[in-house]
Amino acid sequence: KRRPVADPYFIANPLGLQDALDLERCGPEWSPISTDVIDTVKRLVVRPERVDAGVEMFRLKHYLHRVLVRRELADAIDAAGFTGVSWQRLSDYRSI
Repeated sequence: KRRPVADPYFIANPLGLQDALDLERCGPEWSPISTDVIDTVKRLVVRPERVDAGVEMFRLKHYLHRVLVRRELADAIDAAGFTGVSWQRLSDYRSI
């Protein structure tokens, strides 16, 4: 709306996809339109050994709906007092 923002802000949009989704354990429902995209999963199961070591924030290949963050980065974001973020454990995530 062309009004100046009083405080600085940042937008994070991780572009590099990690092929770390455990497809067999997730129970994916594939998109009928984009056949390489997953619409929903029964549970979100990530294979941590398949996430590049230096990556702290990422999206999953095929399942682009969520941004994942390593716990250490989430703790640092909380400690820095960032606002407008919320966290959910992978074990609590359901998309269906």
